[in-house]
Amino acid sequence: MTVASSIRASYDESATWIAPRLWQGAILSLVLLPVGMAIAHRSSPVFLTVAALFCAAATCAESGVAALLGRMLRAARSPLGMAVLAALAWCILSLLWSGAPLLTIRALGEFWLSVLAGFVLFLTLPPHLGRSAYLGLAFGIIVASVIILTDLSSGLALRQAIGVRSASFIHNRPALTLLLGLVPLLTLAILRPGAVNRIVVGLAALGVLGVVAISESGAARLGALVAIAVVAIARTSQRACAGMLALALASAILLAPLTGPIAGALIPARLHQALAASNSQARVEIWQSFGAAVAAEPWLGAGFGTSARMGDLPVAEEVAPERRELLGASHAHNAALQIWVELGFPGALMALAIALLVLRCAAQGSGIMPTAELAFLAVVASVSLIGHGAWQAWWASSVAAALVWLRGVRMREQGMIG
Repeated sequence: MTVASSIRASYDESATWIAPRLWQGAILSLVLLPVGMAIAHRSSPVFLTVAALFCAAATCAESGVAALLGRMLRAARSPLGMAVLAALAWCILSLLWSGAPLLTIRALGEFWLSVLAGFVLFLTLPPHLGRSAYLGLAFGIIVASVIILTDLSSGLALRQAIGVRSASFIHNRPALTLLLGLVPLLTLAILRPGAVNRIVVGLAALGVLGVVAISESGAARLGALVAIAVVAIARTSQRACAGMLALALASAILLAPLTGPIAGALIPARLHQALAASNSQARVEIWQSFGAAVAAEPWLGAGFGTSARMGDLPVAEEVAPERRELLGASHAHNAALQIWVELGFPGALMALAIALLVLRCAAQGSGIMPTAELAFLAVVASVSLIGHGAWQAWWASSVAAALVWLRGVRMREQGMIG
């Protein structure tokens, strides 16, 4: 045996030993993500990044760096990949006119690194998500639900005792993370009844529903209701459901600058009183303020990630005085409106293109899988349009993790996983 062949054999033996452990490490990281969010409500990017590093290392150990880069390049050349790359380029280009360049750089790093980690996971991990992985996800959701329910029912006594942040709204983020994670779990249980223990899945579902019910997250409750409605419509007519979602997404994105005035005219005071816990009146006023900022600079926007300081930027001087105060609300509480105010009309068009391409991918095929993916897309869209900042890394990471689990279920449906 030559020296080269000996080295190659040694490398192959090492790869055979280490790669399975790296895949297990990636799966464990995703399984622990819900638990981590229940304890530290912004921690999902850490778990997602660790999982992506494990996957990248495993792929390189098995096939080499060129194989991983080749997969990424092929995906980037797809219509969706090209649309995402165009959006990334526009976000970076916005540095040229950003009113807060350092804030833009920070936002670019936080959001797009999460997107990159999710991209690597989506391409590499799903074929390795077997039955034990989904059982682990179910137990992770159950443990996270127990932590949150115990915490909230005790008035956050443990958090107060150890002197950490003890505001009850901190469980809004993990509530949304659990809701997203439940979608692939329920889909697998329906699609392949023997693939995961139904009792365990049922306990996970009860836990998530309990968290959604008692948390302060109105966005989570809206997302759950939207998911149920989309499933009902899709089971009647998948094509009609996809068309309705396309129309809703296009309207929400293109009309985002008018969200405030429209909501202000349509939502009666009595409904605002009923939704007082969700701060609906404040949201409408925030939408009106950020809509006014869009009107002041509709073409280029104020720069990626600058919403956190919108009230201090030059564009605020062009907004009516009575609307300026709520420009300090950190973000627009509407992802489409935030895209408009930061990236202008071109950014909105790119967001629409990405949304419609994702919708087209989700609507492919028939049966339970596209129904679940349409419901998932509807949950993400509805939450994004009333809730958190568009570029928050915890949200991008939670969505990406759930997408990876969903991709594993689709591959199982297609017979690509046993």
